[in-house]
Amino acid sequence: MNGNRMTTHWHYGHNLAGYLPESDVGCVQTREDAAVIISFEIKDYAKSDDDMTAEDIQETVPAHEQETALEEVCMLAHAQAILKDDEPDSYTGDWSTRLTDGAERLIEFWIMEVSDLACDHSLCENQHDETEWPDNA
Repeated sequence: MNGNRMTTHWHYGHNLAGYLPESDVGCVQTREDAAVIISFEIKDYAKSDDDMTAEDIQETVPAHEQETALEEVCMLAHAQAILKDDEPDSYTGDWSTRLTDGAERLIEFWIMEVSDLACDHSLCENQHDETEWPDNA
């Protein structure tokens, strides 16, 4: 507690919808920092997924069907549309969105405010500061 005010920080991450996160949960002090980082992570995850899906199509789909199959590789396009229409930095509280990956699984990306008193601080081992952000975040 800071005087009479409870202090908080922000967790962010992604997971298969309905399951606990498989990757590290990120931790930052401000909502704005969480929004910048989760936006970058959404685009990065979607681009990687599109690349892997395209490789899989080229290796497994007959050549005469590849063009049609490749037209459906679109996680990054969906991610960019969501980030344009439902930007995480346009909110002041918790935020989440779901995207379908190339394996047709729902992946949930989220930001959550956490009380410093209620936090399992072992989750905060993946803390970020502005100096670690990618240049194109």
